[in-house]
Amino acid sequence: MDNEETVDLEDEITDEETLELEETIDSDEKDWKAEALKYQAILKRQKEKAEKAPEVKEADKETDIKTNQSEYLTRDEGILIAQGISDESLKQLHAISKGKGISLIEAKSDPLCEAYEQATKEEQRKADAKLGASNSSGRTPKGKPISEMTKEEHEAYWREKNGL
Repeated sequence: MDNEETVDLEDEITDEETLELEETIDSDEKDWKAEALKYQAILKRQKEKAEKAPEVKEADKETDIKTNQSEYLTRDEGILIAQGISDESLKQLHAISKGKGISLIEAKSDPLCEAYEQATKEEQRKADAKLGASNSSGRTPKGKPISEMTKEEHEAYWREKNGL
């Protein structure tokens, strides 16, 4: 009887093992399918990125060209700089010319620009009118400066200051 039980157990084990094997085979097939789908999706995304990348690069080149062009001075800017217009005033002129749709030279004679120039001149005048800090104590030496003294005068001055 022991033999029959062992045979039945072996049959049962083999049936369970075969079920497990079938399940692992099925799951392996599913994993391979999933892996294949995963890699296909990755390739598809990479192709889409590669197609979009040249479009972005072309757009970047266009903006680079535009910024390079703005780095060069125009004729009007050159004339105004030669006349002594500051960078701040030039920026103001650009704003006025773009807003009104006129050239920079025409914008210079615009009342708005003239008012701006007067305001900046007034600010500059006020800044120049302020007294700076003095580097000296405010005392002036009595008599001649030392550089203009003779040898005898300098010796007498030195004795007087040193109390001899």
